[in-house]
Amino acid sequence: MAGSGNYKFNPTITVPEGYFDDITEYTGSNYYYDKYNTLLTEEYIRTMNVNDSIKAELYYLSKAVEYTKKEAAIAQKFYIYNGITEPSFRSGQSVTNCGEIWSAREAILNGSKFSELDFHSIFSNSGTTLDMCENCKHTFELFKISEGFKEIKVRK
Repeated sequence: MAGSGNYKFNPTITVPEGYFDDITEYTGSNYYYDKYNTLLTEEYIRTMNVNDSIKAELYYLSKAVEYTKKEAAIAQKFYIYNGITEPSFRSGQSVTNCGEIWSAREAILNGSKFSELDFHSIFSNSGTTLDMCENCKHTFELFKISEGFKEIKVRK
């Protein structure tokens, strides 16, 4: 499980040792946002020292994030903040800021298959469940349908 938030250091997101060694001082820039998003790129995934089957699953996650951004751009929906303009169905949050994205990455790194992932978000302090946001619906449900994965029931 990983928590949401990729705009600042997030200890729930697994990174290689030394990954943040190039920062000398955090100035409130988009440093962490850029570094975390790099972990989801096909270019970075190719360089990872993990089994090819894990890389293949990470590619699906990467493609799903890109699919969501493409669909948001078609719908003319964008996230704009601190110099970042990115297609997103949530005006106040980028696609990759959802904890589900990072939880999916963690699960895949631990051997799970992208096509078998299913998420239910819960506020940890109250136990209240949340509906899946529009970004996550696209990333984890509509992308799977578009790619011909097993039948998925899209949540309302």
